[in-house]
Amino acid sequence: MQWMQARGHELSIELPPNEALTVLGDEARLTQVLHKLLHNAARYTPEGGRVSIAARRENDAVVICVKDNGVGMDAGLLHSAFDLLKQGQQAAQRPQGGLGIGLTLVQRLVRLHGGTVEAHSAGPDRGSEFIVRLPAVNEAPVSEAAAAERPGATPRKVLVIDDNSDAANALRMLLENDGHNVRVAHDGVSGLALAREYRPEYLLLDIGLPRLNGYDIAASVRGDPELRHTTLVAITGYGQVHDRARTAAVGFDHHLTKPVEFSELRELFRAKA
Repeated sequence: MQWMQARGHELSIELPPNEALTVLGDEARLTQVLHKLLHNAARYTPEGGRVSIAARRENDAVVICVKDNGVGMDAGLLHSAFDLLKQGQQAAQRPQGGLGIGLTLVQRLVRLHGGTVEAHSAGPDRGSEFIVRLPAVNEAPVSEAAAAERPGATPRKVLVIDDNSDAANALRMLLENDGHNVRVAHDGVSGLALAREYRPEYLLLDIGLPRLNGYDIAASVRGDPELRHTTLVAITGYGQVHDRARTAAVGFDHHLTKPVEFSELRELFRAKA
């Protein structure tokens, strides 16, 4: 990679010699995850430093580790490495700026693929390691009939309303990769206007929105005859019994708790086919 060559980094790659590591997901988005982790490692590793990437199988997971011997992270920065809201504080602690929105996007994309990502560091000037775990699948020939039955095979009109643009855009990428037609809005008022114009089959709706919250949008959608066939899916950080009862009362068809795994949405789409 040019940015590693420019800084004289030594890059090592370790893969199992006789084993294929296979995951089910969006190739472009997973490539983006690795690109951002490697770029992050190069960015915070001094000239002449070392960066490594290794992959292995652990039970039912494919584990990918990106490690460097760079500037490392203290306990506070390590705790908030994936937190978009802490970027300002991170910028003050690291000489080349904060960890950036890239790590937040990495976490979103990995979670949407049903995986996890962790950050590790022994402290400042002791390097960092990021460990991604993704569900492994066994390679097997897929017949045309089986491929036709895959979730997401039927294109849907989907509207995502979420004020977290990072999460919304990551979800849009994955939905579009499944062949769906997706629109995105980042506040309640513009989201409701777009729903009336676009008439989506699925409305994936955050609850805590600016200008107009998810409950009010749901009530308006349910009162609009043009949107009577829209499936309303609440996507929220609250998942208690009373939270689910409230979303059901205003007309939501489904209630998903953040972080949402993409496989859950695929199951919803397939159930309506």
